[in-house]
Amino acid sequence: MENSVKQIMLRANAKLNLALAITGVYPDGYHALEMLNISVDAADEITLSARADERINCDCSMYVPDEVNTAVLAAAKFCKEFGTPGADISIRKGIPAGAGMGGSSADAAGVIAGLAELYGITDSAALKELAAGCGSDTSFMLRGGAAWVSGRGEVLEPLQCRHMHFVLLCGGHVSTAQAYARFDAEQRFKAPEKTALIDAYQSGDLAALNAHSFNALEDAARGLSADVGKNIALLNASGAEFVRMTGSGGGVFGAFQSKEAAARAHEKLSGSADVCLLLGSAYRGIDML
Repeated sequence: MENSVKQIMLRANAKLNLALAITGVYPDGYHALEMLNISVDAADEITLSARADERINCDCSMYVPDEVNTAVLAAAKFCKEFGTPGADISIRKGIPAGAGMGGSSADAAGVIAGLAELYGITDSAALKELAAGCGSDTSFMLRGGAAWVSGRGEVLEPLQCRHMHFVLLCGGHVSTAQAYARFDAEQRFKAPEKTALIDAYQSGDLAALNAHSFNALEDAARGLSADVGKNIALLNASGAEFVRMTGSGGGVFGAFQSKEAAARAHEKLSGSADVCLLLGSAYRGIDML
């Protein structure tokens, strides 16, 4: 396969879950999810270079063994599916690990998007199907923006993306597997208030978002890391109008009505947690550079 492009550079953006509900478990063990997701401007920077052979090499600023490296696994699936050569992959992490912001899924989505550009693959349906097989968040991370997400994470209902302002705090690491295991021990399934949540998001009503939103994994994450509860309290005290945990933890974010209010809270809270980020909305999952 010939293609004039030899190298692709991109930013794979993080996400926040404004709401995360678990409504059941499929026979294969995957959880049935209902989520309100948005992309934010923390990102991993990914460079992909074409190869003439089938090798896949990955250099990442945070070491992850190839056998569990989502970027390598996504690249292997891509090359097998589309019959392309391999690639050299370089990843510079900007999404904090263990924060519930979809960093590993962002890398998988970035690799899929980058390899498609690198090797001229334009079959969007096949690319979406490939992303769906690379983890629950990868489908959303590939598209990004704002969406209601359901199923195993592969069903997207795109929404008009609003610009929002956040401060994110993250302390101790929360294991996704352990958080889900704790949830599964009680299986307190609950459907979200979808219409109310979407209306609140689209109107920018942070108080309504705070009232109608929940994260089904928050109780489990609080039991695994005291930092989750501590950071929720800090953000509530900082003037945030909407505070929620993202993913399975340990990242917790507060939303503010203005960038200035978020910046003041960020300055005040800097040093109070291992990670303190000032974030804004991103309008895509992947930004080509």
